[in-house]
Formats: sequence, structure tokens, C-alpha cells
Amino acid sequence: MQPRRHVYPEAIQALAATPQDTEITVEKGQVLLIEARGTIEVDGTTYGPAGDALFGGTNYALWNRPINALFGVIGQASFMIGRDAALLAPASGALELLLNTCGDCSVTSDLEVTIHSRLGDDVELATEPRIDDNSIVGTSDLTVDAAASWMSTGVALARGQKVFVDAAGAVVVGADIYDADGAMATGGTNYQLLNRHVYRLHGRVGETVVPLGASAAFLSPTDGELELIVNHAGDATGTLNVTIGAGVVPAQGLIGLATTDVVAAAPPVSIPPDGQWHEGGATVSRGDPLLVAASGSISGGELDGEVDPYGITAFGGTDYVMTNTPANALHARVASQYFYTGGDAALLAPASGPVELVINTTRTCGGCTGSFEVIVTAP
Repeated sequence: MQPRRHVYPEAIQALAATPQDTEITVEKGQVLLIEARGTIEVDGTTYGPAGDALFGGTNYALWNRPINALFGVIGQASFMIGRDAALLAPASGALELLLNTCGDCSVTSDLEVTIHSRLGDDVELATEPRIDDNSIVGTSDLTVDAAASWMSTGVALARGQKVFVDAAGAVVVGADIYDADGAMATGGTNYQLLNRHVYRLHGRVGETVVPLGASAAFLSPTDGELELIVNHAGDATGTLNVTIGAGVVPAQGLIGLATTDVVAAAPPVSIPPDGQWHEGGATVSRGDPLLVAASGSISGGELDGEVDPYGITAFGGTDYVMTNTPANALHARVASQYFYTGGDAALLAPASGPVELVINTTRTCGGCTGSFEVIVTAP
């Protein structure tokens, strides 16, 4: 039997299109388990906590994020909650809730959000398994048809459980051949998943979709079976061979541990706006807790004023290092798996290898100056 974290759920009504204080303070790297139930009514249309896959424009609280969905905010770091979420807190500070609605929308909500955060009286916090425990307790191998809809895997997961995924093979679309990472473009309404990377392998637990690609490690957002799909538009053939490793249920993240025994900060590195990948000073194994902190600013050239590591809300186009992800923001990658970090991030390393960093500018940035000073913390 794996020890589970014992908590009081904090039930909060989510009503606001501006950040709403939960009166809960979290620490970076802490495991957050959050669930939301109920509905949101926006201009007469009813949505669940995951809102709509359409992205919001400049009149929404969060640009280029799913509209009418529930988000969490800690400082400048935001993350989607939807119906269920399990993640490492990306920053330290007050946890706020936000409905990503438009400024002039008529909004009513009966959402009740449960945040598992506070120990009950006379309840001792479990300390094992630790967040850096990458052991696998069960493995499943299966084949995913690139042309199919959601596929059952038969792998039952517990909320907060570590999950490891490997995928190899080919997704064939006309003359193009993709691996499980798919393409940088995101799909429209003719794809299985709107605004998700096309021809990429994705997973789903309950109603929560998780991007996977060729290598992934994540915390299961809820109890349920893992399902798999390639994000196609009825135009793909081929198969992917997928291995799913079910791991432990970490007790508490980095909280309550002698953190220096688990992770250590690499020397600070300075990342210029040159459109090139740079060494981050740390090497990780998939599933390791990986923390990133960045400060500083870039300016000049094609930029409109000073820009901090969170970048701007607009997405980069084809002339940027990466498309369809925040422009002029700090990003990282491990092997072929890249991810947005902004000024604060905490996650399970999606692959094994050196951590590399880049500012998502155009290839030359037109004479931009400045840099982001970055500290990567990992085992």
C-alpha cells in the first residue's frame, strides 16, 4: 500500500473573472491536487470547469488560453485547472483562482473548487514515496493506430500518481512522416483536439487531456483510465508503439523534505535573446522534479519595451524559434521535449538528458539586448 497524503479539502466558490484569493499559500514544488465541479454560464451558454477549447483574444483575462475555463494563478505563473489538476506548484505565494472570461461578458458560476492543501487535525503528513522516486510499479505495452479515436489502454491510475510514457513509430500524412512528437502547428476544428499540436500523441484521464509526445512524465490529474489518441484530421495512417509505466503516488512534493537532499541549484546561467539553445547547467532523469527561476529583461530591436521572462501573450509564428507558444518568453527542453517556463516553473522532467534554455524570439531578434538570468534546480 502506497502512503497517500492526508488533507482537508478547501471548498471555494469560483465566481470571478479577475484573480480570486483562496487564502491558501503554497510553496514552489508542492504537489497540488485540485478539482472543480459545477458550471459556468457565459452570455447564456453553459460550460463545465474546462470551458471551451477555443482560445481567448485580447478581451479575455488570459490571451491564447482556453476560454471560460478555470485557471490557477500564483504570482505571474498561471496554469489550467479545468475539472481536475495534479501538478507541482510553479511558484511560491498566494494561490488564486481565475475564470478566463471576456471583460464584457455576462458571467454566473456555481463552480465549487476543492484544493487539497491543509492537514487535518492530528493527521501526520506522509513522507514516502518522495517526489524524486521514479520507480515503476507496472508496465503496459500497446499499439496506437494513428487514424483512430480515443483508445482505451486498460491502465488504471490514481490521482497524483506518477505516469511515464514512451512512444515510437510513424504517423504518415501524405508525403510527411512524423514521430510521436507530431508537428509544431496546432489543430483547428477538423482535428480530434482543437488548439493542440497536430499528429502528436496525447493522453486523457477523466476529462483532462495531457500532451505526451515521444517521452512524458506527469501526475495523473484524477482517478481513472489512461486513454490515448493521435491528434489527426482523418488524414493520418501508421502506428505508434507505446509503453506506459505506472509509478508511485508522491506524498507531498518537495514540501517537508530536506530539499537540498533532493535537489540542488545549478550555477546561474545568462540567456541572451539570440534565438539559440543554451546549456542550463543541469542534467535530469525523466520524472525528476525540475524547477526553473528566471529574472532580468530584454529590450530593443523588434521588441516593444522591456520584456521579462514571461514574455508576451502573443504566440510566436514561423520565424520564431518555436511556433504556437508565448513569444519572447523563456522556454526549456530536455531531449526533444520542450516546454514554457516563464519566470517560474516546476514540473516533472518529461525526458532524460541535459536541460537547455532559449528565449523564444525570432532567429535574430533584430538587435535585441539584455538577458535572462536563470537558475535550474534538479536532483
